[in-house]
Amino acid sequence: MKFSEMPYSRPDAEGIKKQIAALTGRLKAAKTYEEAKAVFLENEELGSHVNTLGTLVSIRHSIDTRDKFYDEEQTWWNNLGPELQEYNQAWMAAMLASPFRPQFAEEYGELMFINGDMALKTFKPEIIPLLQAENDEADAYEKLLASAQIPFEGGTYTLSQMTPFKNDPDDARRLAAWKAEGQWYKDNQEALDAHYDKLVHLRDEMGRKLGYEGYTILGYYRMSRNCYTKEDVEKFRASVVKYIVPLADLTYRQQAERLGKEYPMSYADNALSFRSGNPKPFGTPDEILAHGLKFYSELSPETKEFFTTMMDNELLDVLSTEGKAGGGYCTELPDYKCPFIFANFNGTQHDVEVVTHEAGHAFEVWTNRNRIPSEYHWPSMEACEVHSMSMEFFAWPWEEGFFGDDTRKFYYSHLAGALQFIPYGTLVDHFQHEVYAHPDMTPAERHACWKKLQQIYMPWMKLDGDIPFYSEGMAWQRQHHIYSSPFYYIDYCLAQTVALEFWALIQKDFQSAWKTYMDYTVQGGSDTFTNMLKKAGLDTPFDEACLKNASAAAKKVAGRIRSERYCVMAFGDRKKKKYAEFVETVSGEIVYTGKHLVYDVNNPLPYTRYRTCIAMACTGAAILAAAAGLYRAPGTDRTLYVVLPYVFLLGFTLLMCYRGGKVVKAGNPMKAFDYRNSLQPLLHWAYTSVVFAAILLICYFIHLAKHGTQGCSMAAVVAFPLMAALIAASDLWLAFILRKNEWREAEIKPEE
Repeated sequence: MKFSEMPYSRPDAEGIKKQIAALTGRLKAAKTYEEAKAVFLENEELGSHVNTLGTLVSIRHSIDTRDKFYDEEQTWWNNLGPELQEYNQAWMAAMLASPFRPQFAEEYGELMFINGDMALKTFKPEIIPLLQAENDEADAYEKLLASAQIPFEGGTYTLSQMTPFKNDPDDARRLAAWKAEGQWYKDNQEALDAHYDKLVHLRDEMGRKLGYEGYTILGYYRMSRNCYTKEDVEKFRASVVKYIVPLADLTYRQQAERLGKEYPMSYADNALSFRSGNPKPFGTPDEILAHGLKFYSELSPETKEFFTTMMDNELLDVLSTEGKAGGGYCTELPDYKCPFIFANFNGTQHDVEVVTHEAGHAFEVWTNRNRIPSEYHWPSMEACEVHSMSMEFFAWPWEEGFFGDDTRKFYYSHLAGALQFIPYGTLVDHFQHEVYAHPDMTPAERHACWKKLQQIYMPWMKLDGDIPFYSEGMAWQRQHHIYSSPFYYIDYCLAQTVALEFWALIQKDFQSAWKTYMDYTVQGGSDTFTNMLKKAGLDTPFDEACLKNASAAAKKVAGRIRSERYCVMAFGDRKKKKYAEFVETVSGEIVYTGKHLVYDVNNPLPYTRYRTCIAMACTGAAILAAAAGLYRAPGTDRTLYVVLPYVFLLGFTLLMCYRGGKVVKAGNPMKAFDYRNSLQPLLHWAYTSVVFAAILLICYFIHLAKHGTQGCSMAAVVAFPLMAALIAASDLWLAFILRKNEWREAEIKPEE
């Protein structure tokens, strides 16, 4: 059934409560497992129907927050949810106490009892008013952001519609866009602070009424964290600081050099990855979705059926429109056994990531849509994000259909972005732990806390300047999860770590990696996060080695993903036809795997240590030639045309040594290298050195012809012309090498 045809009418709240209560009573009175199971399945059906109606309201309210009918319905459901929770808790308590629990566990798994026991720790009837108030405050925050109307360049835009301007290659326009958006947040600062302050105190009060010291433990229970603890998360954060932050910092330093900006950069400059502009999809929204269908159709039979169903039944709403809530998500409509994707296309690479990321969620729930109980349709949050973030990497072989000439840019920015995201997500998590550990912090103290932590996790972000809101340590207030889903952010970081593991597997063997992905996905939510990883043969992100290996792999190959479409062979290797040292990646790029080729991330121009040795040999020859002037050769008493040229020659020699050293540094893919300012002068100095050597030889032979050897030793007489000739020959060789087209040969592929 198409989404637009799915009917909705408000259910009878009291009738639902009575049904759940009656089912609970029947479960308790069941005499046999078969009787208890029948009641269990009835409850499953009722829960699916109620969830479907509530989700229909949530989706339609998100699509247009101005719609009065669905706005009122959303408020009604916000109040009903906590009330139903009391009845659902009574049902779960009956399940936990059932004499047939062993039979249920044998057929459906023990996990639903583990999660059920955890759920009982999150609720008492006396916190119902607090839960309702929490829903209202979170909804008010979302509506505030959805209502944004930002004046810019004569038009008015929503927050989502401002994104392309905030990525504009023009520095002045991009900065103006960030200022305009920042000013809107600043104008609404009081409301943003008030909403969050109320939410923090509501949640802290809930925790205390349930017997905890505050909200943190309750937050972990509400997130169903059934296989790791707060201490495990703290260890993970420490590993992020140790392994990922330095690598992400290097990518931002590279970016600053590419853009010609001073590090650290502002929010506006950090938003631009390439001076020529960030990668953009070249098609319309319909064309992007059509290529998404092509991708999923070719990926596997299962994904083809899945995405065809999504397209045919209007299960994606992706256009950014006035009144539409921000962000994106995937949810489920259990009655119709289908997922739904909500998003805001804005003309950036985000549009493509919706088709891969959110559809990764959707494919998982579609794959497990028939599981019983329905809670097994989805795993826990961090496990869910593995499906989505990993699917982004599986789309790489099809990215050219999305990005065209910007494909290589996308490869680089996607991988770099994955590394850069982990510190940000970890910062969000650490910040929330601090907030709920100190719930009485003032808004100003919360902003100061964010600024302090940001210096640890995101040192590349400049926190002073003229961008309102952002430069003042307030950027956290645009993060929906902090308001609406507390502690739901480290999940992304854990999942991104596993996704990078999938990325490394894809580089080795795409089909094997896809099999591993399916082994993980078909488990649905039937086990804990760490157990599901083990069953699929994957490492857990709580093992320090996982982050260490992921960062090492990303650093090792980061230079292979260049923005320009060049694939280069070293000149000598090309002559020898060492084609075995060239491999084709899943992205279709021919990558050199030999030992000679050393390239730089920021330029398509590669360098070889072999050629660097030639440059150093030339400089060495020049030094020897200059040293030869210390001999008492003919004309050494003529300072004007012998000693002075030696001094100049020595100066140029030292400069060439310095530039040669920079070429060697370019062998590290994480070091920037500027061709125009470094290599071109090296070529010019090679020519200049040849000219000086020629002048010295001419002067020498003229002097020798007029005055003879003047009693000097034969070694002294011969040493000088030999050294000068060697300088000329070496520098001519260097110039020849630098001028060869093999320095930057485009798209060279092995011969058939």
